[in-house]
Amino acid sequence: MLEDKNAEGDKAKRRTKIENELIRVAEIIKKYNEVKEGLSPSELARSIVDEIGILRELRNDGTDESMDRMYNVQELLSGISEYTDNTEGATLEGFLQEVSLVTDIDKYDTDKNAVTLMTTHSSKGLEFPVVFITGLEDGIFPLSSSMMEQEEMEEERRLFYVAITRAMKKLYMTYALQRYRFGNVSYQMKSRFINEIDTAKLDYQKSSVMTRHKSRAHQDEGSSIKYEFYNNKSGDDVLNDIFREDLGVKKGSVVFHNNFGKGKVIDVTGRGDAKKASIHFEKVGVKNIILKYANLTIK
Repeated sequence: MLEDKNAEGDKAKRRTKIENELIRVAEIIKKYNEVKEGLSPSELARSIVDEIGILRELRNDGTDESMDRMYNVQELLSGISEYTDNTEGATLEGFLQEVSLVTDIDKYDTDKNAVTLMTTHSSKGLEFPVVFITGLEDGIFPLSSSMMEQEEMEEERRLFYVAITRAMKKLYMTYALQRYRFGNVSYQMKSRFINEIDTAKLDYQKSSVMTRHKSRAHQDEGSSIKYEFYNNKSGDDVLNDIFREDLGVKKGSVVFHNNFGKGKVIDVTGRGDAKKASIHFEKVGVKNIILKYANLTIK
């Protein structure tokens, strides 16, 4: 009997907690329904996010999944801020209607003469005569959360490979020198993936776009890069063609390192800045070395 009473007490406490949370949600909805006319969409969204404390909870949790969710919320706020600054008579309902117009890959029609918007992941297996890749900036592509781990950087590089090999004839890659991020204007750096491409294969085209920020007009200068495919190469052929390869260091090469001495390359993996070699040195055994920083001498 005592156990039954304790169980009933626990259920009552849980029920009371849930009821209190629902009451709190209802009060927040009522509050912002009453004041939303006096707030811009950006102010409204930020006030709600601050009051419910979602960013604080995700930050305190500290897991990779929580940090990804936090960045997603911040990007949402950034998108609402940009919409607010660039749309006359902006409303939160208008923002939601605008973002809902993004093309769903499930509705993709191969017979329709139209531009199709999709993520790199959803483009796998598809090909198009002309492809545009946008947002090629460090922190976006590759993601900032991937730039500290080599394995994650390799996955981002593989995604970039997927993106560029969707193009059958022409590929346009664009990046901005500044953009809205996390609710503020931030200055961007060109993606390191672009720097891994042989410049002889690229045609740089600068562009100027007028944007508005807090009612002040200013000019942002960005770039687009065009790469044309003149034959029907396979994806691997295209990748090997446009990425610079350090052909001097390869499997079987005999090399000399200032600290480790003489050694023989037993394997080479990765590309660009992440390209590394496994080398068996006579004095210290096998070492894995990133070639960009190794300063090896080939014997």
